[in-house]
Amino acid sequence: MVREMSEHGREGGLGAGDAVEAALLIAYADGRVAAQGTPDEVRASTDPLVRQFVGMAVDGPVQFHYPGPTVEQDFGIEVAP
Repeated sequence: MVREMSEHGREGGLGAGDAVEAALLIAYADGRVAAQGTPDEVRASTDPLVRQFVGMAVDGPVQFHYPGPTVEQDFGIEVAP
């Protein structure tokens, strides 16, 4: 899949939307395996963490901080005006 992404000029990591291309998935969360199996088996998971990832949901057990800090704040740097 990574080679296919490169060949098509796609950069970056793999996300929930890429799961349909995989034969076997393993999802890790909170230091444990949250789900593993075929894409259909992972989609059928009742684990709230897995449901949030598979459904690409903003709301769920993993809290997102939006809006987040600026890059300058995040890295503790100052940008000259």
